[in-house]
Amino acid sequence: MKFVKDISEYSSKSERIEGWRPLTTAGLNIPNPVKVVTHEGFLFFKENGVMGELKEEVLNAYREIGERNPGRGVYAGRGYYVPNLQSPPGPRSASVRSESVILEEVQKLFEFAINSKFDIPGAEINLIMHPFINPVLPMSGGCITPSGRHKDELIVEAIYGNDEGVQSFYHDTFYVDVNKMVILKKDIQKKPECLQATEDFKYETVKVPAKYQEEQCISDFTVLTVAREFKKVLDKYGPKRVEFAVQEDGVFFRDCTPFEFPKEDKSTFIETKGTVLRVSSVTDLAKLNKNGHVVFIDPSVIQKRNMDLLTSIALSVEKKIIVLYPGTATTAHAVTILREKGHHVVYVGNQTFKTGEKVFVSQKGGELVVEKLEDSIYVISEENFKATRNNMIGGKSARIIELQNKGFKVPRYFIITTDTFEAFIEDNNLEDEIELLSREKNRDKVGSLAQKLRGKVLDGKVSREVEDSVLQAFNKLHSNEVAVRSSANVEDSKTASFAGQFETFLAVTKDNLIEAVKKCWASSYGDSVIAYASSHGVPTSSIKMAVLVMEMLQPKSAGVIFTKDVLDNDTNKIIVEAAEGLGEQVVDGTVEPNRLVLDKTSGEILTRSGNGVLSEENIKELFVQSLKIEKLYKSSQDIEFAFTKEGLFILQTRPITV
Repeated sequence: MKFVKDISEYSSKSERIEGWRPLTTAGLNIPNPVKVVTHEGFLFFKENGVMGELKEEVLNAYREIGERNPGRGVYAGRGYYVPNLQSPPGPRSASVRSESVILEEVQKLFEFAINSKFDIPGAEINLIMHPFINPVLPMSGGCITPSGRHKDELIVEAIYGNDEGVQSFYHDTFYVDVNKMVILKKDIQKKPECLQATEDFKYETVKVPAKYQEEQCISDFTVLTVAREFKKVLDKYGPKRVEFAVQEDGVFFRDCTPFEFPKEDKSTFIETKGTVLRVSSVTDLAKLNKNGHVVFIDPSVIQKRNMDLLTSIALSVEKKIIVLYPGTATTAHAVTILREKGHHVVYVGNQTFKTGEKVFVSQKGGELVVEKLEDSIYVISEENFKATRNNMIGGKSARIIELQNKGFKVPRYFIITTDTFEAFIEDNNLEDEIELLSREKNRDKVGSLAQKLRGKVLDGKVSREVEDSVLQAFNKLHSNEVAVRSSANVEDSKTASFAGQFETFLAVTKDNLIEAVKKCWASSYGDSVIAYASSHGVPTSSIKMAVLVMEMLQPKSAGVIFTKDVLDNDTNKIIVEAAEGLGEQVVDGTVEPNRLVLDKTSGEILTRSGNGVLSEENIKELFVQSLKIEKLYKSSQDIEFAFTKEGLFILQTRPITV
């Protein structure tokens, strides 16, 4: 045969085609026979359609499959290889039972590849045909993968009906020790719906009868059978994802693909708010550029296997977006094309999101996670700080709140949130310029773009609602002057302190408060900030600036404490540097400070230099309080302090990152 071959006789770059080889050589039960309509057949199709020799060979393969599997029908699906796309998506049939329809399915699969622009130099456009395997209630299907948590653990996920239902429906999950062949843990969900193939080649959502919904959909014996068979592949070929279907005549395996859990991209920092656009059809994509950059894939898209839509999102959306995807890393293999095109994928399981909902996406434990946000809050005072999240107030403010909560004395304050900053950016139409700056690599162009952006921030208009909220909070401080301090979302982390990169403004009055806040925001795009952020893999577009506004103290003395000697990296010493008046002159190095080196165990003064602005009582109190703060944060700390007639105030603390 020229255009249709048995899969054992055909070598291809397509992972879907080559994935049958491990199943066959490991001796697993697969649908049989499996035929490939080859790339040569595709080339013939482009010139002639499904005609002549191609038509004859497709029909011969169809008849052979039907004769060897009476009553099953025939499946036709993609077997594409496209350079730079690990898993190009595509449609597939259900149970084909007529010769005219199998020809229509071949045409549909080839035309999908053409319309998706998969037909490029080096590509292979193949199709797969085999007996249709279709678990019907109460039969089940699912997938099996390594767990990623332990080398001896597997995850078996199962659902009534078609195996692809695990991608978008509540389903059962089993954790299996692959060596001992025991089930370590079960997560049995209520399963009100599942996915079922229909006679007209569609996959539809069907109701699960009440008597089955809370029952385990696959027996322990079958779970261990699936795991035992999968181990044969795992031992010989390494990590794979394999789909299985449980039928009355046994368990069938298919679609064996490479598998690895998404790894944390340490070169990329993601921490952003966004407005959700729920996408269920191609027409929704027209709204994408207007409504933001967070897309929730409607579960119906996965249930109906609308690969056209996933392909359109991946290939036609120019800006890199965040995609909230139903399912988990083990089930969502169809999402590969989105990741390959640079879009960020967040697996949301069974969570759902509506168009217009506000969400916050961040990295946690090496994975992207999402949380729904309440309405925007512009100003947070001491009375309502318990309702805040760190991403809304930044690292510096979060620590001030925590210090206050733990009994340390801090100046009175209020916080202008990152919501306010983002509203200002949006109101003044600066999003595109920030994105452009974030992508630019040329150093000279970066400097020019940053200078222009800072100017636009300083000239930007603050809404009346925000201005009123800020000035009302100022009045409640009952202080004539305040300190305006940066509190960016990226600031004061253990890996990137951004120490000294953003602006602080002292002795700010009510009349110039709004201008000082804008200057603080503008410092997000300072040349040194951009250089520092770039060196730590933090895109400029991800910087969100909250502002910490504190009453202006009149200190007798102030300074900094390091709970280790940073020069010698000696964690057995505490360094104290202080001067009369404001501590900023110590921080920025404009005065020669009173410098003390203390033994961290005893508090003994090992060395001292400069004018003695601190009393012995002051030194003892700093020693005790600095140890408490270091214990609280479980790491060496850089602490700013001030002594007034009311005693010791802690102005801020951050991890020492050197």
